[in-house]
Amino acid sequence: MARLFLGFAGLNGALWLILSAYIVHGMADLSTKDISSLAIASGFALIHSLFLMQLGLNIGSSDEEGRLKLPKAAGLLLIFGILLFCFIILFKVLWPASIIAALSPLTPFGGMALISAWLLIALQGFYRK
Repeated sequence: MARLFLGFAGLNGALWLILSAYIVHGMADLSTKDISSLAIASGFALIHSLFLMQLGLNIGSSDEEGRLKLPKAAGLLLIFGILLFCFIILFKVLWPASIIAALSPLTPFGGMALISAWLLIALQGFYRK
């Protein structure tokens, strides 16, 4: 699981940095609203990639399997949330006619997954023995 989290975090972080640079330098025809939406999606994707990377590092270096259930669940929620929230916004702005953009009503579920990941880590912190 640690390898999945680290691999996804690294690829996702690199991808969103590339996309951010491309949007700023190569997409001058986007509306202010679209640029704002992409900036939010990019920021969320990058912040949550760092969170996922840290979870991967912690899980990979821990030998306490019983204490890893919440962090593992949080990591899976992060991946799900990034895909559902950030990538749907990206597709909705850049390729509005795509089938993925049609999934935009699901975007709030991605946001809820990201929030849930943070809350699972809070639970881990408050209830750790």
